[in-house]
Amino acid sequence: NKIPILLLPSNDANLISAQEIASKNSQFCENIYDKKTRQAYRNEIFNVYPARPQEIPKEFQQGNVYKLEMYNYALNLTTTGLVDLASKQVVKVDKMPASQPDIPNHLKELALKIAVHHPEVIKALGYQPGEEEALMANTKTALNQTKCERSMHLCVAPTFIKEDKALWAIVD
Repeated sequence: NKIPILLLPSNDANLISAQEIASKNSQFCENIYDKKTRQAYRNEIFNVYPARPQEIPKEFQQGNVYKLEMYNYALNLTTTGLVDLASKQVVKVDKMPASQPDIPNHLKELALKIAVHHPEVIKALGYQPGEEEALMANTKTALNQTKCERSMHLCVAPTFIKEDKALWAIVD
């Protein structure tokens, strides 16, 4: 049975291994399915990196422990896990409702492509911007009073500067 988690693409064996270990852990995967219908939610590993020293439980060795951040789009839920590669186990899981981890590069690039090609952005600026003109493209946002905030979706806001004005393009 394939676990419904989009893994973070990587050539790094440690990152691949950490994701495989976490994706087999029942606590880490507790919210990947709707509990009533058993339908799979869209879940994606956004980040995998060596855990910071202060995050690592005392009994585990720094350098062997990786932190994973998984986002559940339907529940607007971030699940983090600490994986010890030496023992091949998940040593800690935390769930953060109504929160999103930093987005991975492939989603930043997608948001940029959407923003620079959107007719409203082109009209507002008076020209089609290049992707390199966008600032803060991976900045998550829930701008007040926007549809994105009300829906509690994952949104980013590439920002374009024209003269003394800024245009935020909210990408859902």
